[in-house]
Amino acid sequence: MKKSPLLPFRVVNDNDLSAAFTTNPTDARYQDNIMYQIVIASGGNAVGVLDVEVSSDYDPKQINAGNWTDLGSAYQATIDGVGTGLIMLNQFEAVWMRLKYTRTSGTSTMNAYVSGKQV
Repeated sequence: MKKSPLLPFRVVNDNDLSAAFTTNPTDARYQDNIMYQIVIASGGNAVGVLDVEVSSDYDPKQINAGNWTDLGSAYQATIDGVGTGLIMLNQFEAVWMRLKYTRTSGTSTMNAYVSGKQV
């Protein structure tokens, strides 16, 4: 079987962290290892939590919003000021995934990228 990587692409583009948001779903089929890279802009003071949510029944063709479950604290990033971070998902099994940001306080902007590979 030919390997099909999830080439890096931006899932968050200068999003304002003064409000909660959820990214569009990413198709993670056939990916064994997935990485999110998070970049918080300089000069910000945002505080919040970034969760990875997964779904197996989301269907963009049927306009089915699906049921989403967050993976819990092991796959969560705490946002507190500026900087970069990673969320690594190894031996990933869900078909769809997305990021959900829950704001506590402050403001800033965020960029996030996702990539994946088959073992």
